[in-house]
This record gives sequence, structure tokens and C-alpha cells, in this order.
Amino acid sequence: MKNTTLILLFLSMISLSYSQDEGHKSFKISSFNISLGTSRALISSSITDYNYLKEMAENPELFVDPNDFSENYYHQDFSDAFSTKIQIGITPYSQKKGRLNKNREIRMGIGMNSGTRRSFTFIETETMVIDTFYSVNGNPNIYQESNISDEFNYREQYTEINFNMAYLIKTDIQKRVHFYTGFGVEYGFTLQSYVIVNHIKSTATDYSQAGAFNEYYDSYFGSLNIEGKSDQSKIINPKHFIRSYFPIGINFRLSNKHSLFKHMNIYSEINPGVEFMMATDNVNYNNLYLGVAICGLSYIF
Repeated sequence: MKNTTLILLFLSMISLSYSQDEGHKSFKISSFNISLGTSRALISSSITDYNYLKEMAENPELFVDPNDFSENYYHQDFSDAFSTKIQIGITPYSQKKGRLNKNREIRMGIGMNSGTRRSFTFIETETMVIDTFYSVNGNPNIYQESNISDEFNYREQYTEINFNMAYLIKTDIQKRVHFYTGFGVEYGFTLQSYVIVNHIKSTATDYSQAGAFNEYYDSYFGSLNIEGKSDQSKIINPKHFIRSYFPIGINFRLSNKHSLFKHMNIYSEINPGVEFMMATDNVNYNNLYLGVAICGLSYIF
């Protein structure tokens, strides 16, 4: 119900953009834009966040106890997700100038993000001597050692739909290359969110002198056995995102003369900002955010 209300509000904002004033249009559709890029957020990653994720999972029995592992890795870095957006640009009417302000644009649209939010890794390694080879000519003893590694990796994946709006201030759009900046907001929610659990158990047999690892005496005697298993657990509640950002971009017109290409532009844009993520009613995150439109194509009306 909450998502439906926000979608209707977004569509209402678009319909208002076509409103007429006496003698002139209040707005004019000026561009159609499509872009491909990435969406990243710097999300807190700790044992507390791991436990929160376990509580939100449909299958909490897949989550191990971190205290049972000697090596714990909480990967706190910028998440990585594929991002695509479809947007329209609307040129506002300037009462002061008495005409459309072509160096200003209200841009709004819909987008999708899909990728990884964060990951956690837990490793326990055990080494033991399973056999000893004694030398009869005074050389050091050779020890056969078994190294057993037990690793669990948890990767949070998601697919998100979002709605965005930005107010852009442009340099001279009559020039073939122009720049722009402004301010934007975005609301998104997850269509699906789940955790991929990878369990890898490896057993390696090595040979060493006096318990210190050296080169194998004969590679024939070394062995490695790896067993892997993958599971998946759905996140019960959808996540909601509210973002504010500053679009900074460069726009290049493909041609000044060709009847079609003079209306077509390619652009690239970065959107540094902040993200408020609502995971549950009691668990919220404030994250640094960076959206990037690596390659965009726009048609100017």
C-alpha cells in the first residue's frame, strides 16, 4: 500500500507538468534520457549487522555463529550494483524572462538497481601432523601435515525499483559540449532481496621439514580436496531507500547539422550524496551514496 501511494504521487507530479497557464505552457517536455551505470553505497558491516541480517532472513539456520571461527571478515566497502534509468526532462517557464528557461531542466524518471549490498566471511583453519617420515642418514624428518579450512561466505543481493527527480542548472546548451549540476532526490524499494550462502571446505596435504612449510619434495605426494555447497535465504521484509544527491554531468551533442543526430546527445554523470535505508521498523542505516551514469543517451525535442 505504501509503495502504491508513492507511485501514484510520482505519476501525479508528472501530470502536473503538463498544466496550462493562460497564453503559454508552464512546462515543456525537452528531453528523453536513458542511461546505464552503477549504484554504490558505503554500508556498515559488523557482527551486529550480520546478526540483523540473520534476523531478517527466512532461513536463519543457514547462518553460523561467528564466535566459532578464528577469522571473521566484515567487508565494509562501497556496494556494487548495476543501474539503469529512463527519464524525461521538462523545461520550466520563467516568469521573469517571459519565456522557457532552456538552461534549467526538471528531470524525472524510473530506474532499477541490481547487485550486491554487503558480504561477510568466516574461516576456521586447523593444521595437524598425520604422519612422520624419519631419515636414516641424518637428514631432517619429513612431516606429512593436513590443513583443513572451513569457510562460510554470505553475500546480500537485491533488485530495486526507484523513482527519481532532479533540478538541473546547465551551462550554455547551444554549445556542442555543456556541463550541468543541480540537486536530486530518489525513493526506491526492493522487489527481491536475498542472501547467498557459500560453504567451502578444503583439505590440503603438505610435506615439510621440522613443521615448517617448504617446497614439496615430490608434487605427486601433495593433494588438495575441495567441497562446495551453495544455499539461498530470502529476506522477509522489503527494504526502502531515500536518497539525496548532487548530479554533476557533461553532455555532448553528436552533430550540429545532421537532421537526426543534432537532437541526440551522449552524457556521463556522477551523483554523490547520502542514502537513508530502512531495513526494518527498528533497523535503519545512513550511508554515503554514489550513483554513476557511465553512458547515457538523450534525445532533445
